[in-house]
Amino acid sequence: MDKIKIDLDIVLPDIPNEKDECVRRMVAATEKRKGIEKVHIVPETTTSKAKLCFHYNPDEISIAEVQDLGKGVGVEITKRYGHLLLEVKDVRHVRHARIVESSL
Repeated sequence: MDKIKIDLDIVLPDIPNEKDECVRRMVAATEKRKGIEKVHIVPETTTSKAKLCFHYNPDEISIAEVQDLGKGVGVEITKRYGHLLLEVKDVRHVRHARIVESSL
């Protein structure tokens, strides 16, 4: 079994971090593919970005096919689930957060 790590922001560019629900969707969708043994997240550290780690059988799927699979599933998920990131300033109290929440 071989493995390859792909930066998470390459396959899912719009997510804020590896805790996003779309990462779980990505893992679930890619683990079902022939030749893929396991997919998991390598969390972000102070020196490296979060990565998807694919464990695969090279007799069943090539490294290029694993890369294409990751990118393809990422595109499907990005099209299906949108992400909206907003920067909100001066929210100092729960009351302010509720006002922002109700406005959205």
